Amino acid sequence: MRKKIKYRSDNGLMFEFGDKAPYYLEKINATSISGVFTTDIIPNRLGQVTTSKTLGGRTVICELAVVFSSNDMRMFKKQILSEITECFNPLSNGTLEIETDFGNYEINCYPQESPKYDNSKVPWIYRFTVDLVCDYPYFKSTRVNEIELPADTSIIVNSPSFIDNRELIITIPDFNANFTLANKTTNKEIRLVKFGGGKVILDVLNFKLKTLDGRDVSRFIDITCDIEDFCLKHGKNELLSNLNATIKYSNILLGVM
Repeated sequence: MRKKIKYRSDNGLMFEFGDKAPYYLEKINATSISGVFTTDIIPNRLGQVTTSKTLGGRTVICELAVVFSSNDMRMFKKQILSEITECFNPLSNGTLEIETDFGNYEINCYPQESPKYDNSKVPWIYRFTVDLVCDYPYFKSTRVNEIELPADTSIIVNSPSFIDNRELIITIPDFNANFTLANKTTNKEIRLVKFGGGKVILDVLNFKLKTLDGRDVSRFIDITCDIEDFCLKHGKNELLSNLNATIKYSNILLGVM
């Protein structure tokens, strides 16, 4: 199975590791994640009662190696190792992209600590491990799906994700009336209160509503609506909007093989 990773740091540095020299991806764990549970103990009874389950953050562990076998690599060894160290700076956020035979997936993260290099086995091969901490646990496909929602017309949107997908961006090109978007499959709806014409963009996951020039108008989200629970369920979703709109989303995964 082909697999390659690309790490882009917010400080502008980027490195790719795969199955070819000089930058090798030796091993990666992008599947395991722990649950977060709340439990209660009932007096005079054995055991416990689990009252809630959720996912916390996750750590993606990457075992990497750099091979300094060529003259060019040996000439710039100090510079290359210095830039890798800066790229994986724990104080800088970044994005990990994993390329597989089944698509590319990315996740926001930051290094837990800077690399510690080991060339004790082979002098010209510098191995190191990077633990990438991800506050938000899901991987997102780099391929963006875009669906047009004509006013007052039911549209079927199919979501292959087994996870409820709340990473939705909704664009309303002409916000000239109170807006309602209903998911008839889940019986949940989003409502926005009209404040003027023009184009607005709604980030469902982060509860943010902005105008085209970037002004935050999130106060016009109707707080009595179901925005916290609005999502695309696995399979078919029947969506109905009262205004012309566009919905963008990427498929999400719990782990990448």
